[in-house]
Amino acid sequence: MTESEMLARIEALQKENNALKVRPTSGVVVEFGEYKGQPVMKISGMCPPLAFGKAKARAIVAAFEDIKKFAQ
Repeated sequence: MTESEMLARIEALQKENNALKVRPTSGVVVEFGEYKGQPVMKISGMCPPLAFGKAKARAIVAAFEDIKKFAQ
């Protein structure tokens, strides 16, 4: 791989990474990252930031309907 090909690949990966990091949803900002090598999700915007990993994300998905009722 030449240097110019490598730089083009790095630029493409950076664009892809930035697209995955922030996804605005009705005033809420969602970011994806890592903590001690583990994937995490951080939600901020309308409330203090909330960060959690995959285990808590699975619990949220399982209890989503109850959470939705609670939030209304």
